[in-house]
This record gives sequence, C-alpha cells and structure tokens, in this order.
Amino acid sequence: MKKISLLVLLFVSGYLPAQTLTNNGASLTITNGSSLQINGDFENINGSVDNSGDMYVTGNWSSSTLSGFLLQGTTGTVTFNGTALQQIGGTSRTAFNNLTIGSNTELQFLSSVGGQLTLSGALLALNNNDMILGGSASIVGANSSNYIITNGSGRLKQYVANSNIYFPIGTLNSFLPIRLKNNGVLDTYGARVFEDVLSNGTIGSTIPEIDHCVNASWSLLENVSGGSDLSVTTYWTNANENASFDRTMAGIGHYTSGSWVAQAAQSSTGSPIHSVTRTGISNPGIFAVGDVNSPMAITLDLIIDLKAFLEGPFNGSSMNPSTSAGFLPLGQPYNVAPWNYAGTENVPAVPNANIVDWVLIELRDAANAGSANPSSIIAQQAGFVLNDGSVVSTDGISNMQFDGIVNQNLYVVVYHRNHLGIISANALIQSGGTYTYDFTTAAGQAFGSSPAQKEIASGVFGMFGGDLNSNGNIGPADKTTWTAQAGTSSYTTADANLDGEVDNRDKNDITLQNVGKGSYVPE
Repeated sequence: MKKISLLVLLFVSGYLPAQTLTNNGASLTITNGSSLQINGDFENINGSVDNSGDMYVTGNWSSSTLSGFLLQGTTGTVTFNGTALQQIGGTSRTAFNNLTIGSNTELQFLSSVGGQLTLSGALLALNNNDMILGGSASIVGANSSNYIITNGSGRLKQYVANSNIYFPIGTLNSFLPIRLKNNGVLDTYGARVFEDVLSNGTIGSTIPEIDHCVNASWSLLENVSGGSDLSVTTYWTNANENASFDRTMAGIGHYTSGSWVAQAAQSSTGSPIHSVTRTGISNPGIFAVGDVNSPMAITLDLIIDLKAFLEGPFNGSSMNPSTSAGFLPLGQPYNVAPWNYAGTENVPAVPNANIVDWVLIELRDAANAGSANPSSIIAQQAGFVLNDGSVVSTDGISNMQFDGIVNQNLYVVVYHRNHLGIISANALIQSGGTYTYDFTTAAGQAFGSSPAQKEIASGVFGMFGGDLNSNGNIGPADKTTWTAQAGTSSYTTADANLDGEVDNRDKNDITLQNVGKGSYVPE
C-alpha cells in the first residue's frame, strides 16, 4: 500500500483496476492536482488518507478508522461515479471535504461534509444514518431528480442561522424539500420527511382528514434544545396532494404538546412546486400541510382593529409603557380566576417598546350588547395594548385575528387585570375584511346604564382603574388588596398605575377615586 501512495504522489493521475483497494494502516496521499480512480470498492482499515486532489470511486466506500474521522481536515473531492448502487459505510465516520454523488448512493454509517455536497444526476439515500453538513458547507445540484432520500430514521443536518437554508430531502417516491430560517439561537437542525400524516405526529394511525392534506410529514430536530425562532417553508407538487386538498386555503400544522396546532389559512405559492410558510416556531417537531377541513389550517375570518385606554397609566395624552419597569411577564396572565383563560399566548421577549400590558379580548355574538352574556362567547385571545390604545397580537404590531362565525351581531369585550372590563355598546361593523372599534372617543362607546368609562382627558375616555381584586367592582375590598401588597415592586394587581410600584398613588389617585364603580359586561 505504501507503493500505491508513492505512485499517486508522483503522477498527475492514478488508475487502480483492482476490485477492492484496501488501505490497511498505511498513509495514502493524493496531492493537489492529482487524481485517483478506484475502479471498485475502497476500504480503509485504520489507515489515513490525505486527499488534496480528486478521488473517484465506482464501488463502495468503507472506513474503519479507530481514532478520528477519515478525511477530516482534507481539502480534496471524492466522487462516486459507478454504474450500480454505491454505499458509504464502515464502522467509523468519514468526514468528506467535497463530496459529489454522481451515482445513486446510500449511507450505511454516519457521514459528514465540510465543504460542498454536489448532487449530480443521482440520489443519496440516508437509511438510518445522518448526513451532517458543517457550518460553512453547502449543497448544489439538488432538484426533483437529484435529492436526499430520508427513507429511515436518518436526517440531513445543517447549521441554520438567520438566512434561508434549504434541505433538499424527499421520499423514495417524491421530492419534498423544506426550508428553514432561524431568528433565534443559532443551532444545527436535522430534517427528514415521510409519506402519511399521523394522529400523533410520528406514530399512531393516519388522521381521518388525510384526504384534505398533502401526503407528507416533515420531522425537525434541533441539536441544542431551546431558543429556536424558526420560519418553516414546506414544498410539494400536485402528485403529493390528496384528492380533496384545497391549496388556496392551506396551512402548516405543527404537532406539539400532544396535538396538531393549526395555522391561519393561506394560499400556497408557486407552480408546479407549491409552498407555504409558517413563522414563530419555538420548538421543532412534526409538520404537515392541510386545508381548513383538516387539523392543519383554520380560517381567521375576524380581524379586529381595536382601541381602548387604561386609566392607570394614562399621562394626559397616551399611556406610559410598562416595559421600563421590567416586570411585564412573557406569558399571558389571565389563566387564573376570575378569567380562567386557558390560552397559551407567550413571547420570547417583549416585542414592542410601546407595550403597556397584556389584555384579554373576547368576541361575543348576540342580538345586542345587553344579551351578550358568556354563552355568546365565540372567541377569546390575549394580546397587548400599546401606549396609543391600540390592541395588538403577540407580535406587538398586527391587529388581532380570531376564528369564528357571526350569526347575529359582533360585540367585543376588553378585560384588564386591575381595570373594570368593558363591552362595546354598538355592534362592530366590518369594512374591507376588518372590524374596527374605538372605545376612547366617548363614554357611551362602552355599554352601561351609567358611564362605563371615565373621561381621563378632555374628550378622551378610558377604562376605570382600581379593580385590584379583579371582581368587577371597586370598593373596600380593593383597598384591602392594596394594603396587603403596599410597598412591593412587582407585576401585581395592586399596581393600579402600572409603574411597577405599589404605593399611595395607586390607592389615592385611582382606586379611592372610583369606589362604587362596576363593570357592565354581562356575566
């Protein structure tokens, strides 16, 4: 074997007609500008290969190095160019620099590429083994005929930062790639895809609504748990769509916490390869595409453009943001009595410097405001109120969107943890697909037999502050709540002006000024 090594060093190219080239403990060197054609199998048994040139293999590749990874740190290219199925295997990992798949190839052992993986008129099947791309590695040549088949538990693993990273994966039958972008903690993600959509993500039976889905599920894993903020884009063709799937009302379902979580329906883009995108994914898992008749997509028919002021933080022209106090929680606070709201709204960080606090919004479908009791609730959602009174979703910018059907008239309720809840006195009117309501323009914008809102500046109205025990009335019990929390600095109901401190201003300037007031929201 040492003689073979010398031949490769001396000549620009070497041709080895042997059926199997076995390197049993020797050092094989291919210099820059040189090439080695192996017309058969290559087997490395605890030897080393320093490849700065080109190696061509028509048979199988096997590495059994006892320490380190074969080819690690080299700069050359290995090309598989046989005429029959080739294998990359052995008992230890091969760390290719550049790898060209010019013939259908399958992995029999974990492998990696540090430079460029080229798919040249061939498929790479992973079986139960991972193909890992280094942080600066890339894939070229991938298309519907040249891709990576995830036909077992093996995954294509790539480093994903805040730019789009394409995973050209598919099944034995179909090219079903996925694209990731990560705005969170940078990490390596492993992806595979399989045909079917299962009730429990990767196990269980086919979902009953499979006819309304793309016949595929994408599975993602992150190397280090936590910190993800992924944008996920899935791709498919007409051939992958089941008979009743409507790609104009599609969404990416995310299997997490034991159930499929739907996405707002959208029309897919592209043809003949279609795609949809879902953002804000914090925990990778299983993803599938379906329409509104599946668990993957829902219609968000009700877009609410809403405005309301809170008396406590109002400074004469707007509200003081609470984020400067440092106490605003990242999860919605209405999962306790009296609201007992089970929503899971949360944010990785406060998304907008103008946020004042969390609010809970309810939509009620009734003949009039007085009859809009709890039995008329059609949707609930927690969001943020900004310093100008705008009520927005958890992204800190967008109008809130709800899934629901209005059969009579639509009324909106605003709850806050230490202000009296209000309900719109008038039905919301839709214009251009959006329902708009402004509570701040008149006291009568809130339903009630006496003013349900307070004039907090000339011609400006807001919700009464001081309901410190959140029971819908302001009275002696609220002073008791204040006394128990006085002197504290935290996110607490006794902080009526939302400055992060429980002091006399909360009691004297707000709570005691509003004693005797109560909410007119029908309960």
